[in-house]
Amino acid sequence: MIKKTVISIYILLIVALASATLVENIEGTPFADQYFYGSWWFILLWALLIITGLFYIFRHLSPARHFSTLILHLSMVIILIGAMLTHTLAFRGMMYLRGDQSTNRVEEQKEDGTLESLNLPFSVRLDHFNITYHKGTTAPSNFITKFKIIDGTKTIPAEVSMNHIFTYRGVRFYQASYDTDNMGSYLSINRDPYGITVTYIGYALLFVSLFWLLLDPKGTFRQLLHKVSVRNGLLTLALLIGPFCFQPSRAATVIPQETAKKFGRLFINYDNRICPLQTFALDFTNKLHNSRSYKGMTAEQVVMSWIFYSSEWNQEPFIRIKNREIRRRFNLPEYANVNDFFRDGNYILGPSIQEYAQGKTDGFHKACTDLDGKLQLIMELQQGNILTIFPSEEYGQVVWYSPISKLDTCVSKKNRCFIRELFPLLSLQLKQKRIRSVNHILDKTLKYQESHGKSSIPNHTQVQAELIYNCIPFTTILAMTNLTLGH
Repeated sequence: MIKKTVISIYILLIVALASATLVENIEGTPFADQYFYGSWWFILLWALLIITGLFYIFRHLSPARHFSTLILHLSMVIILIGAMLTHTLAFRGMMYLRGDQSTNRVEEQKEDGTLESLNLPFSVRLDHFNITYHKGTTAPSNFITKFKIIDGTKTIPAEVSMNHIFTYRGVRFYQASYDTDNMGSYLSINRDPYGITVTYIGYALLFVSLFWLLLDPKGTFRQLLHKVSVRNGLLTLALLIGPFCFQPSRAATVIPQETAKKFGRLFINYDNRICPLQTFALDFTNKLHNSRSYKGMTAEQVVMSWIFYSSEWNQEPFIRIKNREIRRRFNLPEYANVNDFFRDGNYILGPSIQEYAQGKTDGFHKACTDLDGKLQLIMELQQGNILTIFPSEEYGQVVWYSPISKLDTCVSKKNRCFIRELFPLLSLQLKQKRIRSVNHILDKTLKYQESHGKSSIPNHTQVQAELIYNCIPFTTILAMTNLTLGH
């Protein structure tokens, strides 16, 4: 009876979560928070699941025989209890600091949208707010608020920024926003005295129990691997999917990997930040193909090949189309090439893009617009507009140009020639298969960047850190971790 009750509550929660997701997409997050996630009946369902789950665990699971399973289920319960403590005891709000006036007032937004004032047991006073920018760009790199905590007779200096929080007496301060005149700052305040600690304990137990289940020779996972039918099934699956995992054929011409690696070490002004071109290449490949590589090629090979062998790569099935409705309406494969979008001289997405601009913002038209953005990115790459790799110091400031940018009059004739002729020269050398010459030109380009980019160029440590970061597929690792934890 208790098992059926637990299963019934699970089913109700799944239905409630699915309904909440649909409502959130239609009515927005505040509405879903008020009528679903923060409602009394939703909290009651979770509470019933905890109570019935605990009862079932202690009644039907023997600690001697199922200790790892017991810890696994208990970790889930502890995580839920932590979430409950956060919901009931924690508060989040906003504190506004301006001038030299101290305040202890925090504005908390309730689930119904109203504001409620809370008072901290200490006061806060603004000292200074500052914005720093990426060198050579107008893009902010950090927002920094310096302030003081006034607690009785004590005065404690404090600082928060985009990537740094400050904690005092269990209260966390985060940088949230600022006044346009840089004279005022908004701090996000978060106090959760018990929920976070309890939740972390639950996740630690979950991590330990999952490894225990994998390593336990008497556990279910290891027992399954000993079964001949399971081993044979895994072998059959490997044989079936193996041919799809290894496809050595390449239709289009590809830049050699070592040359592409040199290209990826050049710097580019990408999203108003000076970074290795490899970063842009990874984003380009992932955005269009939903992968960090393509047919065994690195992202740098992909981007450089798109630039110099564009006619061949326009026929590569490189662009992944996730939306099934687009594939059905336009009779497109899951992986399409650029030429697939042009039929009888017409751009097949054109009418849908126009309808989106006129107000049709449903899922299909939005997906068409997103897909159009991917094609535009390819066009910008092939035209060179996005390749802002040429720095020039002008009036005491470094400006980065693409090969087709309108150059300022202060750019020297020699540098103008270098900017305009680099890509045609590389293209000529590649057509003549003079790879050593191409490598030499890329080395000279890097020296040109370092000479003219000056302080806008990241230092060696920053570059190496970004290259290491680029080598680690954090998204994939996190996805696999979450899937493992979810099971």
